[in-house]
Amino acid sequence: MSQAPNPYTQINALSRQAFAHWGAGRLAEAAEGFNAAITLVRDGGLPASADLHAQLAGVLDAQGRLDAAVAESELALAAEQAQGQADDSPAVKIARHFLAD
Repeated sequence: MSQAPNPYTQINALSRQAFAHWGAGRLAEAAEGFNAAITLVRDGGLPASADLHAQLAGVLDAQGRLDAAVAESELALAAEQAQGQADDSPAVKIARHFLAD
């Protein structure tokens, strides 16, 4: 019997691919990759990833999809807070900074 793939390995691979697409200017593919990674996190019952939501927000912002970028930034902030980050922690301050832009 074969083992199920490690979801973290899949999530990391999707994230790396999405970064490569983003760096090459392939924004649609980057957004698709980050969305796929976020879906694996959610469907796997894993804690929300602030980093993935923040990265997707950056791609959406680059696409000019500002409302969607703000929504992802809000999810990133919520994920940081859900992981027990204090309001004055660097992670929460950074998430709030991007929401203020």
